[in-house]
Amino acid sequence: MYDILETLVNGTHPLSLCDTLPGDPAPDPRELWLFTDPVAREIYSHQNRLDQLEHDICSYAMYEGRWAPDELELKRKFSASCARTP
Repeated sequence: MYDILETLVNGTHPLSLCDTLPGDPAPDPRELWLFTDPVAREIYSHQNRLDQLEHDICSYAMYEGRWAPDELELKRKFSASCARTP
């Protein structure tokens, strides 16, 4: 099932395994791209639809231009997890 879904969603683009760097201990709550898969961002950019992705993130994911505190805490946990991954 995963292989089929990967092909339908991802096409020929490689999956991004970790978009969080170990050096992100205090994520910026106003950083638009904080939770965006770098591969997805590149795909939208290649299709000249990056402005649409920005609008969707601001309109449907962020609230008043900020990420919620619980989302930022999750990002900190991801950062700590990526720091431990070899």
